Formats: sequence, structure tokens, C-alpha cells
Amino acid sequence: MTQKEACGGNKKWQLKHLPSHKIADTFTSVITPHTHEKAGALKPWETLSVKEVQDLMDEVYGEGKHEVTKDNIWFGLVCLLPHLS
Repeated sequence: MTQKEACGGNKKWQLKHLPSHKIADTFTSVITPHTHEKAGALKPWETLSVKEVQDLMDEVYGEGKHEVTKDNIWFGLVCLLPHLS
């Protein structure tokens, strides 16, 4: 499956692809500011690592609740955030 297929025909992941509104609300209110804080220390061409994103998901949603891989929604959304500001 291509990323575009996984994203329901979109080129990039969007909040609407998250499993629930509650998860999306937490993503917006907690993950987004935390990501901007972490990304501030990166060079413009760098992104957070899969491990960094997994650690963040574990901290916010509970350990092991959401698995982060380079190709899934969690990594895709978090790595997109610094480029939206």
C-alpha cells in the first residue's frame, strides 16, 4: 500500500485520519506544542527520529498504546508539524 492509499487518497496525513476526535484533540493540544519545542533544536532539514516520536506518543497516550513507524500516521503528522508554522 502506498502512503497516498493509506492516507485515503491524500498526499499527506491529516488529523481526520486519527482514530478518534479525542485523540486528535490531544494531538493538537499536547503533541503539537511539544513537537514545536523539540523541533526548535533541529536544523531546518532535520526531523525527529522514530524513537523520539515513539517516546512522545508513549508519554502522552501511554506506553505501547500507539506504535510509531516511519510510514504511519504518528510519524507523518509529527514530522509535518514543524513545517506548518
